[in-house]
Amino acid sequence: MTAAKPSDRDILRMLREAAGPAAEPAPDAPEAQDYEWHRPYRYTPEQTERLRAAGADLADALAAGLADALGEKPELQLRELGEQYGSAIGDALPEGVHVGLEAAEAPAGLVTVRLETAAGWVQRLLGGGAVASGDGDGELSALETELLADLVSAVARACCEHLQAAGASGLAPAGQIVREPLGLVDDADVYCRFAFGIGEGEPSEQGGQGDLVVTLAASRADALLPDADANPRGDADGGAADQSPADPSARVEAHLQSVPFRAAVRLATVEASMRDVAALEPGDVVVLQDLAQPAVLSIQGLDMLAGELVSCQGRRGFRVLGPIRET
Repeated sequence: MTAAKPSDRDILRMLREAAGPAAEPAPDAPEAQDYEWHRPYRYTPEQTERLRAAGADLADALAAGLADALGEKPELQLRELGEQYGSAIGDALPEGVHVGLEAAEAPAGLVTVRLETAAGWVQRLLGGGAVASGDGDGELSALETELLADLVSAVARACCEHLQAAGASGLAPAGQIVREPLGLVDDADVYCRFAFGIGEGEPSEQGGQGDLVVTLAASRADALLPDADANPRGDADGGAADQSPADPSARVEAHLQSVPFRAAVRLATVEASMRDVAALEPGDVVVLQDLAQPAVLSIQGLDMLAGELVSCQGRRGFRVLGPIRET
């Protein structure tokens, strides 16, 4: 007697029963990797170490510039080196006073001195007396403001002179000191941030943001790298090249690069008939194929990139491994 062939619905039911109740995913799966999705990742680890060494030289230059204004040379230590988009710079800076840096009249970064640090410098210049406001409303007096401006300007000048000697030509302080960094950076640009502390130990109580911070456009920070390592992404000036209005193909290409598309990540595939798909119910298990293959990122149905899943601060992410090779 021949056994009856199970129907597709029976097969799905048996798969569901064999799978049992859905298991909670492990919070720290071995294959999960933390990935800082907000970081530009412009520099390689080797280039970052070279920038760290250059930051130590920059610390000496800044301390020398302060020595002329303070009468003694402070001990500056590079405490943190990072890269960020301009849109995230404000959150990474301590509350303080800022002076912009520019090159060819375009924003190129800024120098920030933490407010408590700047007040301590002014206090030292005033002979150790308390830094009091001029009119009792929390504002600095005219003398204190002038001293503060001189100190911060001295830091900015020392920074520009050192960076120009390293190859970042045309860099200069821009305008007066301000309390808010708005307008001193371009939100879409990539910046390299050197955070310095005074003396040993932690630089401040504000999460290691630093007593003195130099935020430099990556196109200028590249000058601190050897020629073979500079400009790691190969762009001419850290941004998109100007397009001539007389070149319609270039204008069309520039426009298409900004057109939004919906990207989808595919983990695996399975072949199924329309009848099987229509019969699926809550709790059914679909057995996938090719789980050992890389995940695929597609745009408008076209497979573009192979990659792997990562954990991005509690979110799922896709780390690019390379382009999809047509066979």
